[in-house]
Amino acid sequence: MAAYILIMSASYHGTTAGGRDSTTRAHRPRGSISTLPSGSLRVRVFAGIDPITRRQHYLTQTIPHGPTAERQAEVVRARLVTMVEERRQPRTNVTLGHLVERHVATMRAGVHTRGSYRGYLRKHILPLIGHLRAGTVPPEALDGFYAELARCREHCGTPAATKAAMSSATSTVVEVVRRNTKRHECRPLSAATIRKIHFLISGAYRQARRWGWLYTSPTALTNPPSRPAPDPQPPTPDEVTRILLHAWPDPDLAVLIWIAIVTGARRGELCALRWPHFQPDRRVLHIRRSIAQDGKYLEEKDTKLHQRRHVALDPATTALLVAYRTFREQRAARRGLTLLPDGFMFSPAADGSRCLAPSALGQRYHRFVHRLSITTTLHKLRHYSATELILAQVDTRTVAGRLGHADCGMTLNTYAAWLNEADQRASHLLADRIPVRLTPHNNHPPAPEPQTHSLYQKIADDLRTQITNGTYPVGSTLPTNHELTTHYGASTGTIHRAITELAAADLIDVSRGRRATVRPHHQPLQRRIQNSPAPPPALLPFPSPTPATPEPPPRHIQRRHTARTRSHPHVAGHPHTALRH
Repeated sequence: MAAYILIMSASYHGTTAGGRDSTTRAHRPRGSISTLPSGSLRVRVFAGIDPITRRQHYLTQTIPHGPTAERQAEVVRARLVTMVEERRQPRTNVTLGHLVERHVATMRAGVHTRGSYRGYLRKHILPLIGHLRAGTVPPEALDGFYAELARCREHCGTPAATKAAMSSATSTVVEVVRRNTKRHECRPLSAATIRKIHFLISGAYRQARRWGWLYTSPTALTNPPSRPAPDPQPPTPDEVTRILLHAWPDPDLAVLIWIAIVTGARRGELCALRWPHFQPDRRVLHIRRSIAQDGKYLEEKDTKLHQRRHVALDPATTALLVAYRTFREQRAARRGLTLLPDGFMFSPAADGSRCLAPSALGQRYHRFVHRLSITTTLHKLRHYSATELILAQVDTRTVAGRLGHADCGMTLNTYAAWLNEADQRASHLLADRIPVRLTPHNNHPPAPEPQTHSLYQKIADDLRTQITNGTYPVGSTLPTNHELTTHYGASTGTIHRAITELAAADLIDVSRGRRATVRPHHQPLQRRIQNSPAPPPALLPFPSPTPATPEPPPRHIQRRHTARTRSHPHVAGHPHTALRH
């Protein structure tokens, strides 16, 4: 009985039979401080269970050996404990590569977008910074990563590049050195692609914060490349004419190029067009779907901005599509098949059951224009459609609607140069239509009228004067576009239109890959078209295309000559260019 009372009394006063203080054990500080063989101190605090590996997760930090190491270790331990109590600590030791991989696997995106992100992860993120712990990546590491991408897309000179080169069983050190010194040429990754990689990493960190894995993100403190200024380079009308004439022996390619020009549709939208989307009675083409591609996998999905648009067609294009459908029906009948009512409009199968692959279409068009010595892409036909509509004084809202832009701001930012020229021409056309003009007082001299209305015309007149007065003699070359851009303070498109006007005036000779050369002024320019197209096949029930001629104005109307009544060559950027259907 006395022993029982002694034990109860000891427990009441906070001690046990063994003499240990239970109060001290209950209030023991969290974390541990251990001494390493080097003399440094390691602080370790338990931070929960890792949601990925299901193992215990600890926050650790090493304090170098020194006279104040113990005091610093206590400060670090208290800070780590506070982070755990306030739930500000990273809950996992996941690497940045694994985090981005989980983000790509769970994100809502098309197959093409997801395939591009996986390529960025495999080629750039994993070799350079994928091994870093996501919770400890500093902003300077991401800035250095972006700088490396802007230097060389192959990461030459880095341990990752050397490891990838040596991974092959047939590669030796001598072969790697020879490849890096003689054959390799550093090519930077474009600013737009680096920004896409930055947005991918930022999205992965936002997802980790929503999942509760991390509570901070270093992407907000990084400095990715600025957004590059849009610089659309549409083909010239002369190049478009050559493309259409040479494509005509192949009706499938010719009609597809024509529809791309008239509608301004994207490559995937052209591949997804079906015959029910075409309504000849209403002269409307509905663009509703798009084909996305990831390697060999094709998927029919919504358009890029998940919108459906109805593009009005002119009578000539409507008749062209009606004749093309008759041509497809006859070709299917010769093979013992029937064209499917809901088949694809541009299909490699005779019955229209299969769609074109966007990559195959782009490669086919690239090979076709390469044979014509024209440097362009299928997407630039979309730029040509937009610039011609703008120069024809079509309002921006209509242009944005036909192209499928989200709003007019996209159109204004992309085609600002053409909008400025169209606005200048509109102001002069409006002044010409005012019936009454205000004249200045006799005491004030009249303001001199400029000889030209557009900047490219002023540049063309200046170069024309220098050619005629002998500054640039016959056979000499004009300055490069970069030099002219710097000298006149104009854009590349404006310089290109000035050069095109000089070429139309038979003053210079322009060819691909060479500088413009001054030619004799008295000799007419002989335009040479190699590989003249063959006549269209007899099975195609519509005639071959011919360049449109300007219609004369009505005789009973007496008015000033405007851009639509003057007879000028159809040149991209020319102020008198009008849209003809």
